Amino acid sequence: MTRIAICLFLAFAFVAPTLAEAQEKPEFNPFQFLGDDGSVPAEWVGIWQIEATSRFCGSSEILTTTSIVDTLCESESFNQDDPEVDFNCSGSATATTMNMTCTGTNPAGPGCDQNLSIVFEGTRNGDTYTITATTNVTYSGDCSPELQDTCFVSTQTGTRISSDPGECKGVP
Repeated sequence: MTRIAICLFLAFAFVAPTLAEAQEKPEFNPFQFLGDDGSVPAEWVGIWQIEATSRFCGSSEILTTTSIVDTLCESESFNQDDPEVDFNCSGSATATTMNMTCTGTNPAGPGCDQNLSIVFEGTRNGDTYTITATTNVTYSGDCSPELQDTCFVSTQTGTRISSDPGECKGVP
């Protein structure tokens, strides 16, 4: 499954200490963290054309836009591949909704931690979905004054272009 930082776009992938670094990070799919076994619900399976935007909380100015195609596979689970990022997520997904909260810590420098809290809320109606992620970033420890607490809102809109995900084995 392609990492579509949902909206995390800026955030979870894993929210970089600066906006410039965050914009260079890949996106990810929040379904990687859902379900009792961390799986994608069957109703969301398929190939999706995704348009994503990110902005600071309280602002209408768009910071980033992304357009990608992603494949969601039923019962696909997430294997965290970044050992420096520790996330704990809880939530649920149904045929038409997904809600999840993730918290975690990422080293932001010697003696400095970046603390993340991300709330995902999404709905699916037929072959379209919208997911909004609100990411609060705080810093703790001996951090550079350049690292300021911040908040991002990312919105991802998907349109299913095929309900057949094809061969899902090995999909990133």
